[in-house]
Amino acid sequence: YYHQDLPIHISGPQSGTLGPGEYLVTGDLSIVDGASLTIEPGTTFLFDGAYDFIVSSNRTLIAQGTETDSIKFMPNAANGVTMRGNLMFDNSSDDDILEHCLITGGNAGNGGGIHCLFSSPTISHCTFEGNTSWYGGAICCTNNSNPSITSCTISGNYSEDDGGGICCFNDSNPSISDCTINDNFAQDSGGGVFCQDNCNVLI
Repeated sequence: YYHQDLPIHISGPQSGTLGPGEYLVTGDLSIVDGASLTIEPGTTFLFDGAYDFIVSSNRTLIAQGTETDSIKFMPNAANGVTMRGNLMFDNSSDDDILEHCLITGGNAGNGGGIHCLFSSPTISHCTFEGNTSWYGGAICCTNNSNPSITSCTISGNYSEDDGGGICCFNDSNPSISDCTINDNFAQDSGGGVFCQDNCNVLI
């Protein structure tokens, strides 16, 4: 007997289109080599553990919600899960888009919400809250990562070391415009934004 209101269980490589609706993430997510993945407005990913969503080379993620119908990445609180992994762009396509997304409850060494490694996605109208990491509570940009971060709210994120909101290392030059960055906390330096190692952030 199938009940359409129950979330669909997913893990592993994905392609094509997901959503709208709820998905229960039961393992790490990725994208099929050479493929693209489109996520529709009104899609919610409930992570049932500390699983990552990894977008690596030769793959493209298009996650475009709307102002009234966002895309959500969050822990499965109904099952007692309080933290999940992060969304990692690893040497991925510059065509990656995150728009009108809620990214919350992420936890990782770098970038509790998103880690960009040799990657420059376009991130706009997204909300990052309640994410934690060692570096970059919400977003960490490393190794020549130059994402465009526009009209986002980055609030209530925490870093055990540097960059409660955003942390940039190693020749990374993100462009940050029209964003609200407040109430983030870093145990060491840069409650809002922290940069080092030849980073020229445009704000």
